[in-house]
This record gives sequence, structure tokens and C-alpha cells, in this order.
Amino acid sequence: NKQYFFLKPDGTRLSGESFDYAGDFQEGFARVRKNNQYFFLKPDGTRLSEESFDGAGDFHEGFALVEKNGKCFFLKPDGTRLFEETFNNAWDFQEGFACVRKNNQCFFLKPDGTRLSEESFDYAGDFQEGFACVRKNNQCFFLKPDGTRLSEESYDLAGDFQEGFALVEKNDQEFKINTKGERVNNLTNN
Repeated sequence: NKQYFFLKPDGTRLSGESFDYAGDFQEGFARVRKNNQYFFLKPDGTRLSEESFDGAGDFHEGFALVEKNGKCFFLKPDGTRLFEETFNNAWDFQEGFACVRKNNQCFFLKPDGTRLSEESFDYAGDFQEGFACVRKNNQCFFLKPDGTRLSEESYDLAGDFQEGFALVEKNDQEFKINTKGERVNNLTNN
């Protein structure tokens, strides 16, 4: 079994502890695993908190997504929970919002624990370039950071915005839309 540890710039070990897994320092903390439990190390080699987790992601946009006993929640840099609510699934904060799933519905949370809007979705992607692709009742559309729709238009399929455009499909026609929700071009005509 491989064991990992951290070295300081002078070549000495950061701490006497070894780990089954050790990730890079992200936003000031390193995610490590020992005896199938994850926790975080601070730059001085001490633990962020005494709590350990069944699963953990790196700190991203100020928070770490962790999982314990089948429930997901977020940690703050002081080692406490961002908010008490737990979720069936969750994704990292992206552009200021975290997509979470609870009771088979997705919604977005702000760092203060409030919801972006009261609306829930069957599927929701991360915010990319200021918009999130969501699906409800088999129709895709885009949300803005204020919780409103980009436009009243909905699509059969939709991808994330990249370089100012999103590829969408409606009635067997693929086309791109811009950040105003306007059709830019047709890619196929059936």
C-alpha cells in the first residue's frame, strides 16, 4: 500500500502523518484520505477539524463538498458546515451557485443557504458563462443568476454556454443561441 505525505520547501515532512491518498492544496487546504475516511489539512499540517467524511471534494469557490452517511453538505474554511441542510447529491459551487438534488428535484443554492428561486428542476447543470441549463417536464431552458429565464423559449435538448453560445435542439433542428436567447444559425434542417 502506497503512503503519501507532504514535504515542506526545506525537504522536511509537513507532519508525521502519512495518508492513503493526498491531493494538492486547493484554496488553502489539502484533501487527504486515511483508513477510508477523508479530511482536510491546513498548510501547517494540522487538521481543519476533527470531523472526517466518507467522500470529499476539494475546496472550490470557498467551500468543500463532502459526503457522510449518504448525505451531502458543504464545509466552510473554518471547518463548520455552510448550512445544516443535507442533500441526496450536490455539485461544487460554480459562478456563485451550487446545484443540489433533494427528493429527486434539483435546485440552486447561494452561499448564504437561500435558494436562487423556488422553482425546482428534473435536471440542472452548473452555471457556465452566466447561465445554467435546466430541464423540467422534458423541456430545457436557461436560467440567469437572478433566477429568471433567459427567454421564454424552451428546447428538446440544450448544452452549456461556451464562448457566448449554446447548442440547442428543437423539433429535430439544431442551432446555436447567443446570451440574449436569440437564434444564431441552423446546423441541420430535417
